[in-house]
Amino acid sequence: MLYKTCLSTIFMLSCSLALQASDSNAVTLQHVKSGDLQEEKKTSIGSLQKSVASKVILVAGPSSSGKTSTINELKKIYGKSHQVVKMDGDFDFDAVREKQAIELGWNPEKATFNDFMAEYVLKQTGKATSLLGIGEFCTDPIMLKEMRDKRLRAFFQHIHDVAIKSENVIVDTVFVYADDYEMFFDVMHDQRIAKILIYLPLEAIAQRVETRNNSGDKRSVFQAINQFPAFYKVKESDTEPIVDVIRSNSTKQFLKKILDDDYRRSMQDADYYAMVRYGLSQHDISELKIEFYAFYRAFVERFKLETSKTVVLVPQREWDLVVNTSIHSPEEAAQIIVEYLKKKEG
Repeated sequence: MLYKTCLSTIFMLSCSLALQASDSNAVTLQHVKSGDLQEEKKTSIGSLQKSVASKVILVAGPSSSGKTSTINELKKIYGKSHQVVKMDGDFDFDAVREKQAIELGWNPEKATFNDFMAEYVLKQTGKATSLLGIGEFCTDPIMLKEMRDKRLRAFFQHIHDVAIKSENVIVDTVFVYADDYEMFFDVMHDQRIAKILIYLPLEAIAQRVETRNNSGDKRSVFQAINQFPAFYKVKESDTEPIVDVIRSNSTKQFLKKILDDDYRRSMQDADYYAMVRYGLSQHDISELKIEFYAFYRAFVERFKLETSKTVVLVPQREWDLVVNTSIHSPEEAAQIIVEYLKKKEG
């Protein structure tokens, strides 16, 4: 039987919290009962230091964790007083990316963007581009990450410009590398920011992606798994606030199944990996399997799934609040955020 361990549905990440257990069954990864863990010190929201109201509300988390649904509910609550800026739709990443390629010599009439970049990077670095794309465990040459970082910084600068002109801003974004967090706050250094992390266990993310795929909104579970290490890590000290506890064996089994399923889909439908590279060849598909396995080994090593029976997850960086969307509906999650901000700023 799989157990859900709430481990506090809301986490004030500047403080320690007591773990709160839940006896309800779940279809997420098998969790450890919180009673098996050492209790943390209790700190109430009301005891947080008062501060001026946050002008920017950063809502972040892996793809399909429930960010956009939660933000849609925040929009209903805040109305026109808050402007939403999101990575998908409010910033033309493709235009910036194509401009970069043109500056490198790309002629759209002679080659596709992906073919040009693959050939260019190979000539410049002697290293082929990764079929899995960007991410903590992917093997793309550093040159591509540097180009991608320039695009991301441009997006963060766009958010900053909106924040300067608008009274309040809600940011809907993902981080693919852990240092994306530092980049965001480097660009937004002069803004008051409330940092909200949306957490959803990996298996629950997989179920959500499957539901989206069945409705025609095609996504890859791998995309969310690939972003997971940018937000979470294994607990290293008693001062780190706990997000969740998972069992290593069930996590490894889940990862293997997801990666095998994604590989089989790529064999059946190359378009499924359009987000990675358009038009996979048979050679590409063989290479893809190798990269999937390498990613699996890197994930297992990073989260100590071979050396520990259970793994305690904590955030990679500092967050003001973490909301578990496997427990709370979008409406509840939004209300939790609003109430938290009221008490923090009141």
